[in-house]
This record gives sequence, structure tokens and C-alpha cells, in this order.
Amino acid sequence: MEKSNTPETLKGQLLQKENGAQYFICGKSRIKVSEHFATEGRPFSELIADVIRHSADRNAT
Repeated sequence: MEKSNTPETLKGQLLQKENGAQYFICGKSRIKVSEHFATEGRPFSELIADVIRHSADRNAT
């Protein structure tokens, strides 16, 4: 069975450790967040999902 990379399946979560370090977790992937974005901009989870889709599209061709 093939996995689908739709926005619904790419949802992740942003976690913050006690020391203040932030991580975006999506499936088995963990990305340390070292940059912050404007509060009125697109949500981080939406941006990272776009990056994943873009990378998958490039690797498929």
C-alpha cells in the first residue's frame, strides 16, 4: 500500500523542550527549529509540508 502525501497526512506538531529548544515532528522526522517566522505569516506546519511536497516532487522526476 502506497503512502499518501496529502496535507492531511503531513500534519506535524511543534514541540518545545524545557531548555527552550523547539522541534517540528512529522512522522519519524524531527527537525530542530532555529528560525522563527512572522506571526501573521503562514503557519510553520504549512511551510514544512510545502518543503516536503516540493522535495518529493523533485525526487519523483
